[in-house]
Amino acid sequence: MHTGGKLVRVVVTGACGFIGSLLVEALLRDQHEVVAFDNLLYGGHPPLIDLAHHPRLAFVRGDIRDRALLQRTTSGADAVVHLAAIVGAPACRRDPELSAAVNVGGTANVVAAVREAAPQAHLIFASTDSCYGQTLVSGACTESATLCPLSEYARDKEGAERIVRGAPRWTIARFATAFGLGRRLRLDLMVNDFTWQAVHNRHLIVYESDFARTFLHVRDIVGAVLRVLDQPTETMGRVFNVGDDRLNATKADIARLVAEVVPGTTLNLLGEGTDPDGRNYTVDHAAIRALGFEAAITLKAGIAELAKGYAMCDVRSPWRNV
Repeated sequence: MHTGGKLVRVVVTGACGFIGSLLVEALLRDQHEVVAFDNLLYGGHPPLIDLAHHPRLAFVRGDIRDRALLQRTTSGADAVVHLAAIVGAPACRRDPELSAAVNVGGTANVVAAVREAAPQAHLIFASTDSCYGQTLVSGACTESATLCPLSEYARDKEGAERIVRGAPRWTIARFATAFGLGRRLRLDLMVNDFTWQAVHNRHLIVYESDFARTFLHVRDIVGAVLRVLDQPTETMGRVFNVGDDRLNATKADIARLVAEVVPGTTLNLLGEGTDPDGRNYTVDHAAIRALGFEAAITLKAGIAELAKGYAMCDVRSPWRNV
């Protein structure tokens, strides 16, 4: 990502999020200039505060619904990684109007800002393999599979994908289900939640236990984004399933791995519930693999990391000394 020996300027929306905060750290480590854009919606521990000293990091507190601010922020950017979103089916179902305004309207603002202020920039959009929904594909879903989104979140992302294709230079990354520890703690992700329940309750209830999907550690997601940024000629104008075939697994597979890592955990694989995204499919990752990407962190290693990390956490005590 170097051009003529000059550092490349990368704008990251949602920079304080689960993926964004680790991506900012990685970009700085790779000697890039980074503009971190975030509205701090979720508060909590500031994920980038220990990087505040960094001379190549700038922070802009802003909302992607503010098109004028986005235009000023993206001006002169060489790349824009658009991660900011209301993420996940439960969060979007809780406030569908806000989710649509952010996930679809905000993406339209990002595309407009890039088109007007940085037409040379490579725009990487974070989508989701939840867009496949109730797929009619008999085998693994390739990037050309018909999208059948079921939840508000997946429908928002599918609509945003159509908008992103209007950018001058774009790449769409459909992420597998993320897991792992990052600068921002996420307890709502499936593997993370299963491990939390095992560590704290030693019992796990799983519904639709035979349903399959693909998982990917958050640090590997960051690695995949870096590969896309580093190979613009090969990636612009394309969609990529971001994951690794070796991490295709059923919910029962995950539960058994968690029980193996956390001794004494009992399992109930006959729980009641329904996934609003209808995720029960395998995904083909040949395209991202052709860029040289493969996952470095296995499911079992990531679960072990989570179990160790959760022993260091007390979510009831954010910062107070008294």
